[in-house]
Amino acid sequence: MGELRKRTLEAPPVQATDSVNWDDEIPGFGIRFCASGRRSYIIQFRDQGRSRRFTIGGHGIWTPELARREAKVRLGRVARSDDPAEEQQLDDQAMPVEKPSQRYLTDLERGLILSKRGRPKKQSTVGTDTGRIRRHIIPLLGRRRVKNLNRADINKAMKDIVAGKTAKNVATAKAAPEGAGDVWTWTALDADTKLIVSYYVGDRSGESAMLLMDDLQARLANRVQLTTDGHKAYLEAVEGAFGGDVDFAQLVKL
Repeated sequence: MGELRKRTLEAPPVQATDSVNWDDEIPGFGIRFCASGRRSYIIQFRDQGRSRRFTIGGHGIWTPELARREAKVRLGRVARSDDPAEEQQLDDQAMPVEKPSQRYLTDLERGLILSKRGRPKKQSTVGTDTGRIRRHIIPLLGRRRVKNLNRADINKAMKDIVAGKTAKNVATAKAAPEGAGDVWTWTALDADTKLIVSYYVGDRSGESAMLLMDDLQARLANRVQLTTDGHKAYLEAVEGAFGGDVDFAQLVKL
């Protein structure tokens, strides 16, 4: 046939099998008509004695003029011993972002990812890294090929994260290990100087209150005005440590 033009491609021939119409101007450039009605621009060339084909793209997305220009570029590279079909295959096989991300998570769980101090990362850091990768990086960038990733892709992903496109309510709390519990810091402050006279770290039991008051009483030389919050454990603890030698009050917020 003659030179491929858009008007000659609008009504493809009705056929039961695939066929190719070749362009007379550019040897090796043509359009493939599929039995399904799909049309694709292709180039055909020889590489190391083998006949190879490379698909430029579908008709409609590519016009004949643009496909012809692309064919000239691709065939020119073939003349320089490049292989567009092999390049396309390598590009299709290129590693997506998800693959090294999953590999990192596997090594992270095994303790193979070290901190700056050369030690395995803490469990809290492992949880943070895992959440960021699974909830943000993989959904936004997982299918992108690593070799094609650029700064614009990263900036867009960051903006999407800030905009909340990957935000989820995730339950991250885990069952506490045996013997775990809450920890409180008990303090006794001087009202004028704000200096800490005594402190104790422990649970919120009456025993902890007693230990704090015993230590506080041993550090005071004179009778004082002592004010606590409304925690009931203070009632017995103050009496046990000071007896009647203290002016004691509780400040209860209503």
